[in-house]
Amino acid sequence: MEGSAGQSAEQRRQEFRQQHGHPAGDIPEAWIGRPVELCVVGGRGQERLLGAQRASGLLEAVTDGGFVVSAGDRVVFYPREAVLQIELYDEDQEGEEEGRRQARALRLRR
Repeated sequence: MEGSAGQSAEQRRQEFRQQHGHPAGDIPEAWIGRPVELCVVGGRGQERLLGAQRASGLLEAVTDGGFVVSAGDRVVFYPREAVLQIELYDEDQEGEEEGRRQARALRLRR
């Protein structure tokens, strides 16, 4: 989305909706049923130091308390406080990334 500084907020909202199919304010609820990758706070290493880790799967639900993500027969709840970022997978690339996503689905990685 290319926006100029002179664009009104309403124009930017309309451009976003045209480009993405939903208003920006509807995210992440608009992504329910779609593949996502979450960046979450988790323990790492033997010292269990906190750091950012990634998990991916299908966004099943968004609640006041957090996010429900599934992959295969596994379902995981991530509290809102632990989620740093949620990224929607590009559906055009979904087919070629399906194998990689299934291999790491809901498996936290560094």
